[in-house]
Amino acid sequence: MLKLDFKFLLLNVKDCVQTYSVSAILAFILVLLVPSSIRWCLFYVVGVFFVSYLVATFIEDWKPRKHVNPNGKAVLITGCDTGFGNELARRLDRLGLHVFAGCLFPKGEGAEDLKQNTSDRLHIVPLDVTFDDSVQEAKDYIKTQLGDNILWAVVNNAGINAGGEVIWTSMNTVKKIFDVNTFGVVRVTKAFLPMLCKSQGRVITTTSFVARCSTPGLVAYSSSKQAAQSFCDGLRLEMYRFGVKVITIQPSAHNTNFVNKERIFDYLNKEWEETALEVKEVMPDDTLEFGKRVAMNITTWSTTYDLKGTIDQFEEAIMAENPKYSYNP
Repeated sequence: MLKLDFKFLLLNVKDCVQTYSVSAILAFILVLLVPSSIRWCLFYVVGVFFVSYLVATFIEDWKPRKHVNPNGKAVLITGCDTGFGNELARRLDRLGLHVFAGCLFPKGEGAEDLKQNTSDRLHIVPLDVTFDDSVQEAKDYIKTQLGDNILWAVVNNAGINAGGEVIWTSMNTVKKIFDVNTFGVVRVTKAFLPMLCKSQGRVITTTSFVARCSTPGLVAYSSSKQAAQSFCDGLRLEMYRFGVKVITIQPSAHNTNFVNKERIFDYLNKEWEETALEVKEVMPDDTLEFGKRVAMNITTWSTTYDLKGTIDQFEEAIMAENPKYSYNP
């Protein structure tokens, strides 16, 4: 049986409010339609609920967050070839943690650069999150290298983005997106949960700012991130009794290889070339160019060149004694 206490109850309430904020706004509007004799009573109840939530959130956001001692602690990060994973691995190495940097291409440029510019506490681990055997081999390797250290955190950072409207996105592409962004998260998390339960560590997962609402042209990606977000929201409650914290990071688009213009255009060109003729017949002639413009607009409007702010929040999620359950850099 789960031990129900105030902190556990607050965790549920905050999750519900964040997830159903739009529904709550609609509820306020609907209150105006009820008979005036009970309207103010409903306003009072709903108002107290939201004011209490806002006060609790304010206190949580501004209270000091003491960091844990990094000595004897190890962290696994997936997707360290480039981007957030690569930068985070460097940061944690400088902080004194033992870092297992999971790389899809362990002999690639990103992995080699990590190896050459970090301490001997950092290990490059071959890891493809879409294969059970690869995850198991990584787990076996980490167990042999831990020694007296504990696995303190698993950071699910590996992810892919393949934009395009659903009607001309192939099923192979959709499956690949979900296999990395959703099932990869589940696969890695399940493999390491027993170790995290023993250390009372934490799971940190990179979702996205589109994890709360689907974006046209990014439906497959948005859906995969929403699924990962929902997985983490439920797992957080299941892991509460074990002392394992489950945290999500929801970054906006950043100027990494993830939103590289050439990579996006190459993908869109290939996807359009392989689109069935019957689909092309019903689509406008400028579909491909329109898709490219949409992709560029999204990345231009939402892309930041500063990774530091997001890496700072990853660091807090890993190192704080009492981290927030969700970060929105």
